[in-house]
Amino acid sequence: MNDLLIRIKKKSDGSAALSCLRADGSVTWQRQKGQQGRFFPLHDLTHYAVETVLGHTRGFYGLVAEGWDLTDFGSPWPRGPLPPEALVSEFIVGFLDRERGAGVVGPPSIAWLTWHLGFWWSMVLDHSFGDGALSRENVMWPGNADAVRAWLGQLQRQWRAVLEQVTDDDLRSAQRTRWPFQDRPFGDVIAWVNVELTKNAAEIGYARFLYAVSAAA
Repeated sequence: MNDLLIRIKKKSDGSAALSCLRADGSVTWQRQKGQQGRFFPLHDLTHYAVETVLGHTRGFYGLVAEGWDLTDFGSPWPRGPLPPEALVSEFIVGFLDRERGAGVVGPPSIAWLTWHLGFWWSMVLDHSFGDGALSRENVMWPGNADAVRAWLGQLQRQWRAVLEQVTDDDLRSAQRTRWPFQDRPFGDVIAWVNVELTKNAAEIGYARFLYAVSAAA
């Protein structure tokens, strides 16, 4: 990435901006406001650290250096799906975002776990059955336990409703496979949802156990 000059700016109003100057003099940039302004500077720095250390020449910044604009990283994906190396970068950065979002290194909070469950479920529903415009920073935690139960219950009902319409041909087709991966049978997405749901439920149960032990101490 020696041929790319990366600038990340934080402003006093809480907004942020990322700009990338390529070797040919062309520039791509994007401004983030509100929660996005808080999230993306660390997210973008994490991308730089991961891709530099691992030598990912076709990660996020490598693609930008090749000519991708920042607006190309999202629906309708005008340059096609991300290459495999960029997907690896995204998964690693996403894991580090998760660890940072939990506030401390160690078990995440129940609030964060329930947000994460609602986040990926919302993303699958929107990208497989909606317009595919939803992104991570647009998914908000509802704020309390009652609202979380209502939110997750609604997502469960929506998921059941759309799956009732899925045919055997749909399961074998990759037409609806848009997030978290592409070019795989939609049945793989359904299997992934089951695994994630089971994992998050187990994590929430473990977090409750840790809370109970700490409260009794």
